[in-house]
Amino acid sequence: MGAPECRRRACRIKDGDFYVVGTNAFLEDNLPVHAEIRAVAARAKLDYPVSYLTEGFVAGLVVEQALRNTPWPPTPQKVLAAMNNLKVDMKGLRGGPLEWTKDNHFRTKQYYRVWRWDRAGNRIVRAQDWQAIEVKR
Repeated sequence: MGAPECRRRACRIKDGDFYVVGTNAFLEDNLPVHAEIRAVAARAKLDYPVSYLTEGFVAGLVVEQALRNTPWPPTPQKVLAAMNNLKVDMKGLRGGPLEWTKDNHFRTKQYYRVWRWDRAGNRIVRAQDWQAIEVKR
């Protein structure tokens, strides 16, 4: 991609009429969990931008909670039982907890937030806060 194309894309992103729908909090929120992600990335000397790490951090929270909910000694059956009734605090990364049931290992609710560019402030701002959508199976 040449420089003129990059400039056009950057201009489009800074367009106040361009809205973005997301499922994760943006790093601009500077939540405590964002500081935690930044610190872990710095300690590990990762080359990836911190903004690329949110989904992996979410997955880690899920695995951690599933294992915490698994009685000792763990067995595949006990891990599955823990996953069949899982509720994970997303620490603000999403609009609410991630919940799994026996029939749904995706989530019972999906949360969306809408963002837009604020020309006056020269920054991204929330256009709409979290909206929960029930996930139907």
